[in-house]
Amino acid sequence: MSLFIEEEGNIKLDFDTEEIAALVIDAALELADCPYEAEINLLLTENARFTK
Repeated sequence: MSLFIEEEGNIKLDFDTEEIAALVIDAALELADCPYEAEINLLLTENARFTK
């Protein structure tokens, strides 16, 4: 699996986003019994309406 993560905004999460994303994606691919190499693009952004 190839995982590409882009973060937009000023909010930084207090956990390793790449580690969590990889675990979730691996589990989803395994559940779907995906036989192919996957390329995942993940965009983490914020909702400006809720930030100050």
